[in-house]
Amino acid sequence: MQEEENLIQSHRKHLDGMVEFMKEEMRMLNDVSQPGSTIEGYIANLEEIISKKLQSISNLRSIAMNFHNHLKEEQAFSKMFYEQQNEVLDVFSLENENGKDKKEGIISSMEIE
Repeated sequence: MQEEENLIQSHRKHLDGMVEFMKEEMRMLNDVSQPGSTIEGYIANLEEIISKKLQSISNLRSIAMNFHNHLKEEQAFSKMFYEQQNEVLDVFSLENENGKDKKEGIISSMEIE
């Protein structure tokens, strides 16, 4: 449950960061459109923002993949548990049926005597 909450919180944080990046990019585009602005500063800032966005996406993807893998493992263990539980119940059921047959046989032989 904690891992699920961490994923959701990380996703929210990622989206908040992306909104801030978009605001910065809009400011950068506005600034670079002004007369006398330099393209070098714009390019340097753009590269920095792109790098930060890629890092944020990579971090979120890693968290999501780990959670997904743990979820698949949990489902596999759960499936194995229920399969084994059903096998045990089937064996127990057979033992009860065999025991019942033996008891009925003993009772029947006692009635004959």
